[in-house]
Amino acid sequence: MSALELRNVISKDISTMPVPMLESLSRYIKMLLNSSTDDEVSEKERDALFLASVSGKWEDSRSADEMVKDIYASRTEREDAELVSAFSE
Repeated sequence: MSALELRNVISKDISTMPVPMLESLSRYIKMLLNSSTDDEVSEKERDALFLASVSGKWEDSRSADEMVKDIYASRTEREDAELVSAFSE
């Protein structure tokens, strides 16, 4: 996937996020940018910081069963060729 295609995908995903998630994403991006030059911060530590920034922040009035049904309903089928190309770039 090219940088432009990736930016378009990210932009589309971000456009549907609620504000609290955008705030967490913004903090995580800033933390990644600050730590990208800091070799002392491991990937594991960055992951832990991200999880701490978003855990407990999800608000939804639906039940767990309703959310699971929504997830399954939003899935789409893809051709095998699409999947192979998505992972080979």
